[in-house]
Amino acid sequence: MVYSRTQQLVLCALVLVASAAGVAAQFGEAVLKPGNDGSTSCDAWCKSQAGGKQYSSCQSAYDTKAQQAISCTKLAGYFKDYPQQCYCSGLIWQGVWTGTTTTKTTTSKVNNCTLLHRACTTCAYQRLPGTRNTDFICSTCASGWRLRQDGIYKTCDCIPGMTYNSTGTSSSNWCVPCSTPYYCSGGGAANPLATPSSCPDGLVTISAGAKSETQCYTAGGFGRSTTLLSNGTAVVVSVLCPVGTYNSGGNTAGCQQCGPGLTTTAAGSTSISQCVAPPGSYIDRGTSKQCQKGTYSADYTNATNCMPCSDGFTTAGTGSNSSAQCDRVMPGYFIVNATYAAPCPLGSYQGSEGTVYSCNSCPFGYITRDDGAGGNAECLAPPGWELKEGAAVITECEPGFYKVRRGNLTFWHAYVMCRAAAACKLFYKEGWNKNPCLACGIGLTTLKNGSVSFDQCRIKPGWGIKTFVPLEAEMCNNSRYGDPEPRPVVASARCVPCTINLFTLDVLKGNATTTGYMSEQDCITKPGWGLEISGIVAMCQEGLFNEGFNRQPCRECDAGFTSVETGSDSPTACVVRSGWSVDAKSGLPKPCDAGTFGTGGTAENVGGNCTACPTGFSTQKDESVAAEECNVCAAGYGGVNCTACGHNTYSTGGQAEGTECMPCAVGSVSARKAIDSAHCLAAMVDADNDYFPLSDDSHWTDDGSKNSVACSESCRTNTLCAMYRFTNGQGSPKCQLLLEVDSGSRIIAFKADRGADYALYKVPETLTVGVQVSDAGSVTPKACMAACTSSGACELVSMAAANLPDTAGPCVLYGSQLEPEWTGMYHIQGSRLYTDSLISA
Repeated sequence: MVYSRTQQLVLCALVLVASAAGVAAQFGEAVLKPGNDGSTSCDAWCKSQAGGKQYSSCQSAYDTKAQQAISCTKLAGYFKDYPQQCYCSGLIWQGVWTGTTTTKTTTSKVNNCTLLHRACTTCAYQRLPGTRNTDFICSTCASGWRLRQDGIYKTCDCIPGMTYNSTGTSSSNWCVPCSTPYYCSGGGAANPLATPSSCPDGLVTISAGAKSETQCYTAGGFGRSTTLLSNGTAVVVSVLCPVGTYNSGGNTAGCQQCGPGLTTTAAGSTSISQCVAPPGSYIDRGTSKQCQKGTYSADYTNATNCMPCSDGFTTAGTGSNSSAQCDRVMPGYFIVNATYAAPCPLGSYQGSEGTVYSCNSCPFGYITRDDGAGGNAECLAPPGWELKEGAAVITECEPGFYKVRRGNLTFWHAYVMCRAAAACKLFYKEGWNKNPCLACGIGLTTLKNGSVSFDQCRIKPGWGIKTFVPLEAEMCNNSRYGDPEPRPVVASARCVPCTINLFTLDVLKGNATTTGYMSEQDCITKPGWGLEISGIVAMCQEGLFNEGFNRQPCRECDAGFTSVETGSDSPTACVVRSGWSVDAKSGLPKPCDAGTFGTGGTAENVGGNCTACPTGFSTQKDESVAAEECNVCAAGYGGVNCTACGHNTYSTGGQAEGTECMPCAVGSVSARKAIDSAHCLAAMVDADNDYFPLSDDSHWTDDGSKNSVACSESCRTNTLCAMYRFTNGQGSPKCQLLLEVDSGSRIIAFKADRGADYALYKVPETLTVGVQVSDAGSVTPKACMAACTSSGACELVSMAAANLPDTAGPCVLYGSQLEPEWTGMYHIQGSRLYTDSLISA
């Protein structure tokens, strides 16, 4: 007779009361010993269960209460029961019964599914495949486990993302999330304990519960790429970032190139901050620039400027990489020692650049106004001194001379004898006599009546001596002035000419004076000229003005303004200066930004304009003054004629025309006109949970990829693929893609870079993708995506295609869901980014 496995278990569990009293007394129940029912021996049975391979057997009683083999504990749970209590070393225990009756003739059995497997929650009698026998088969596993066919039976394995926990105390913690930096693809025949797998070298998982190798991200200093083998298998590999590249880690991208001219000091760099300029250069807007003349950089640096040479020293050219190259002095200095240059002292000059150890003395006794004169032209005579023709040295000006006018001021005077006169004004008379009074002279007066001497004659205020023979004074006018008080009649009491280019009002306006001018303060400038503190009067230069009729220096136009001609006499002559324009709102000048230039204001357009460079071009700095300065590519442009950067490339701007746009790292994409590497986004993005379910699974397209890496690569290289899902499927892997339907009237937009952008795909109107998070109401597409960005649970939005680009309509936010069997990622493409759709061709 042939027994089923269940019948054998029942027979082995029969309690023989008469023959098992001793055993029952010890264990509380009677059990059968191997061979008691007359069937084959344990050794023979173990061999048959092992497919003919010899396994050692252990014959023992079975403690049904403790559910373990007595004296077989060395097997540590790895044994399999036989109806006659045979336990075979190396086979997994598959016990079913929790107890037996105490009589041979009456038996009962209690169904406990956890004896099939500790995580089995429901089981039932089922016919064993290929036999007529029936047995208990597990049909459902606890949460965190999945059912697997194991020969003709079924067992429970940890689901993907989980690993077996040998210290667990209940079904809730027998399987625990896979820890970083590993991933767990789930239990199976080859890996029943769901042992964690290591990522390829240089890759790690960044969160617990990783399910597949596709969730292996870069470690800091490594880049990731996917290689498709000849057999169609996709393999994820990493590479140590070489010198000149970096990767911060935690992503699927390759190593990112440092900016033009920049490098790193070692392989494996983890941050753009490790991109440095080599010796002899500095960093400017993400690129390397050579140190300017007079500066140097001795080491790799992230500084934005180079070190200046010591005072007075300079370099032979640009790009100096050592302080030792500061080996020459500038004009006005001489070398004292290798580290110190001194300015030429007063009375000397040095006019060349080089290795100069002394200064030249000024000729003719000239002196310089300050230390550090850079040429012979700075050697001058001081005020009150002059170099006479043919003289060897300068001398002081003689009495009656002054430096500006150089005129001979030697005078004489004569006294007129006079006789006594009656008391009178303007006349005098000496002595006691009957002589008439004598007139002091034209333009002369006395201070009071009764003057008795010529010495009491005075020159009137505003007048000056004209001649002594005859004695005559004249009114000081025509750009001359006298004194406000009466003056004695002496040679120096003449009308004083105004300083050159200063004039009195009668000259400037044609108004004759009746009193004469009495002070130097009456000498004033004409419009468009100014009197400097030094006493020099000069025409106002560009950027300055003076209304005139005053003794003021030329005034500067307000900040940002200048005058376009010399001799300006009004603030209305000030126009905005080149490289600036007047802000329409504030009315204040502001510098033209990089990418624009301003030629300055005119009489017709005082405020000027900042003109944009031609499309694709920019200037290297703010305040550019001419179109010729639009000589570099703008951010987002590159190549010949500075054309727009294409998809998956970027340019930070400031590079010469012809410099190509930089490619995004492998595995990342960008919209057109991207301006830096931060706009390069990961091409494949994990669902926050497991995957996005569809309301109609018929829209999934099967792909033949046999692992999740190949499945991800199939989606990434297919421009119609919006997302994929993958499952190992009980040993039968399946890869499915969701492809865009060009005729679809509904748009789904996946969140990229935490909502910095969104990738758009068309799907049928009736298809729902993901699990609804919330309804945002009727809003524009931009507002719809903004609502998703502000929601941590939202990963995509759904809206009508007709609403693009800016028509309000229904907007619904969706997310992904947890699913033990499936994992999924969605596809970001530069040509599908929302920002790309807003860019003109």
